[in-house]
Amino acid sequence: MARRGLKRLHTGCLLAVLGGLTWLLPACQARRQVTIGAIVSLTGEGAYYGQAIRQGMDLALLEVNRSGGIDGNPLQILYRDSRSSPQEAAAAAGWLFDRQDVPLILGAVLSSETLAVAPLAERRHKILLSPASSSPEITVAGKYIFRVYPSDTLEGAYMAQLASDELHLKRIKVLAIENAFGQGLAHVFRKALPPSATSDLQTYPAHGADFPALARQVKEWGPDGIYLAGYYSDMAEALKEIRRIDPQVTILSTSSFGNPKTLEDAGGAAEGVIYPAVVFDPASDEPNVSRFVKAFRGRYGADPDLWAAHGYDAVLVAVEAMRRCGSAVPDRVSQALLDIRDFPGASGPISFDAEGDVVQYPRAYIVHEGRFILYRDYRDQRREPGEAPRKKRS
Repeated sequence: MARRGLKRLHTGCLLAVLGGLTWLLPACQARRQVTIGAIVSLTGEGAYYGQAIRQGMDLALLEVNRSGGIDGNPLQILYRDSRSSPQEAAAAAGWLFDRQDVPLILGAVLSSETLAVAPLAERRHKILLSPASSSPEITVAGKYIFRVYPSDTLEGAYMAQLASDELHLKRIKVLAIENAFGQGLAHVFRKALPPSATSDLQTYPAHGADFPALARQVKEWGPDGIYLAGYYSDMAEALKEIRRIDPQVTILSTSSFGNPKTLEDAGGAAEGVIYPAVVFDPASDEPNVSRFVKAFRGRYGADPDLWAAHGYDAVLVAVEAMRRCGSAVPDRVSQALLDIRDFPGASGPISFDAEGDVVQYPRAYIVHEGRFILYRDYRDQRREPGEAPRKKRS
């Protein structure tokens, strides 16, 4: 009887492996590596964001495997550099999905890349979880598409409200990079402006833009405000030309503005730029944030930024979903992600809505004396003596 029972156990294990069941095989007690993919912009215009995101991902991977992996199974991430190109991102996704048979890809970074990969994930019924893409088009990209970075729908509307209600801008020039990210933000921002504000859209190519000519055209239109939607490298060049011609014009920008590389490239031209960001404070005493910051400093010798926090969270929330459903099967992981509520991420609590979007709200920041500070604090510092404090924005 004992021998027959042992034979049945061996046969059951063999059938489980040959049958292509999930990686979770408690009866066999076998440790099987769980492999997922990651597509990040390590080169090209998104390199700053992609490199920070990978640092966050690598740190999360280390922590996951130190804590036992996924139910005892170690996690592996196969990285591919998209080179900040939608075509390269799609090719990388094809290799990961078809050659490596990964059930889930973390990526991409730029919205145009994520939108290029999304149809491939949908056709294969595989998960795509972006750590940074914000285009509103991603909301309707499919049932297998998720992101831990909020949609530009929230950011663009928030900045439009600030432009009209707080700054009282009446004539706004919108400068947007010619891709899904820039044009998506421009559309949301302009749509959210009140009828009392006039706006005009002007786009520029991702490569080879003539920024001196662009700045002259902006000046000729005569705006009292500019909304600049691009990436750090092109925005820095645009800012230097705009400030050279019109030093006093009010400039608003996007969450992609908020990184030290922008300040380094733009120099003094960045002074006074107002931009939104989901709140990430390395000095926070929130336990999940302080643990992340301490671990990041220990590994990299520097403070993490918002992008590293989102890369870190993308890994941890994917692992949380796989642990909850006890599987890497995409349909099960998809449902587990939708069921997540208030996961304690380094970037803030993470919950997904029915479309796979994370719900996190931005706050306004400004560049003041070469530093990023809350716009609310800046405004209150400049209040006239005896003037009542304004109502704080959330």
